[in-house]
Amino acid sequence: MTIEEYLKDGVYYAADGIAIYTKPEENLVADIRGWGRIANTIKNVELSAKFQDSVGQFIADAINEKLTATSKVAELEKEIAKLRKEMAELVIAYDLLLDGETENDTEMYEIPNCPYNVVRYHDGKFAVKVKDGDDKKATYILVTTCGAVYDNAMSAFNDAINAAYVYSVTKDEFNFVPNLANKCDDNV
Repeated sequence: MTIEEYLKDGVYYAADGIAIYTKPEENLVADIRGWGRIANTIKNVELSAKFQDSVGQFIADAINEKLTATSKVAELEKEIAKLRKEMAELVIAYDLLLDGETENDTEMYEIPNCPYNVVRYHDGKFAVKVKDGDDKKATYILVTTCGAVYDNAMSAFNDAINAAYVYSVTKDEFNFVPNLANKCDDNV
């Protein structure tokens, strides 16, 4: 358990107990000590008691401010991480939509839960590729439903997603159509 978890609802100072407690369970966090020193320094019982209460309240307020700041920092860090992820996705999408040369010969863009990837070549053209080169059904569907090369990313992604749909609806039927399986060979 962290300090923040233990003190998650904040603390309060109780003058009658001269102590700081957690909210709402009222677990003791700290006793405010030093009455003898305070009383000997101030030399007035009433003022000394008020000063001791002021110190206790000051410490409770400081703890609550620290908890609030820590909570806000954690929320901001989560928001920053989310924004970084979204920005990375936007950069990839923007890069895919740009025409022209890339620094690498090819760039691979994986489509989650799909047997196909989209590839961008150095000349700015796009293609759909099978993730698992040994998947004959995916290769056959790719050859029969997708184009060879695309001028833009959107067309390549659309055909990859359409091919993935065909792949998903023919998964069980593929083994039962004898000519379909025989049309696929390792050279395709």
